[in-house]
Amino acid sequence: MWQLFRQAIVYNRREAKAAVAEINVALQEKGFAALSAQEAKRVGYYTLQSSITALWFGTLHGRRLTEAERKAKRFAGAFTVFQDDLTDNPDYHYQSFMDLVEAPEQKVLYHREEWLAWFCYQTMLQAAPDASLVRRTAVLAEQGQHDSRRQLLQNLREEELQEISFHKGGAATLFYRSMMQPEISPAEEKMIYACGDLLQWCNDIFDVYKDHHAGVQTLFTSASDLKPWKLQFVQKLESIKAQLRQLPMPAQGKKSFWHQYLSVACRGLVCFDQLIALQDATGGVFNIAQYERQPTICDMEKWSNLRASIRYAASFARLE
Repeated sequence: MWQLFRQAIVYNRREAKAAVAEINVALQEKGFAALSAQEAKRVGYYTLQSSITALWFGTLHGRRLTEAERKAKRFAGAFTVFQDDLTDNPDYHYQSFMDLVEAPEQKVLYHREEWLAWFCYQTMLQAAPDASLVRRTAVLAEQGQHDSRRQLLQNLREEELQEISFHKGGAATLFYRSMMQPEISPAEEKMIYACGDLLQWCNDIFDVYKDHHAGVQTLFTSASDLKPWKLQFVQKLESIKAQLRQLPMPAQGKKSFWHQYLSVACRGLVCFDQLIALQDATGGVFNIAQYERQPTICDMEKWSNLRASIRYAASFARLE
């Protein structure tokens, strides 16, 4: 837990600052405006995600990242910021996006946002240990992000929403894992997808109010009863644990990985509990449209919520 806290609060500040500084130097050389405060903040948020993912899988494999791998995962986080911006543009299909980032620089020289995506992609590609793997996982991540646009249609079936979550969350986590050695086995890739899917569920349950008011359909904006979804969340955790047990890594690495992962994933259970209590208080029916914003905010800085998250993590901690 302390190692994850240090990664989040101390180490990633340096990583994000380094990424922002290098991007700003490159922007200045091209005559573009420096990153805005909001852009720099978003770079910090996504480099945090890539740093935590790198910590998890470095721990699993019992190794520290090289300087080149650290740079690759920094720019993978920054790349996600500008990937998201371009993917939100309906003119960018995933293939046209990948054509852009693989294009010669002169084709994007006069468009700041496109150039930012291109620069971050090229930088991480040069630093990563396996450029072909980065290309493959970047395509998967962009496909997952592009497919999630369908959530704006508001008429998707539960099976479709679950598929979107699986591919979006799984591919994003695989993309961040691809910045580092060792080679990813099929069994590890399967577990990575499962981990990412559950993290996407965490994101969606925390953002249920925001998603509803933004017109984004998720499993939880559409739900009238959150209790079965919490049960499925627990089942997904148990499935990840079973997959982790089968991986041929040292027991201590798997144990430490699992504890670190739980410290993030179990926050989702705390948020489920808060929203289920809200559901119980409104006749046993969950209806996000009728709630004010404040009761839906799951504040993980509150000691009671942090304590509940630790209790949940302890209950799932045993791997044997």
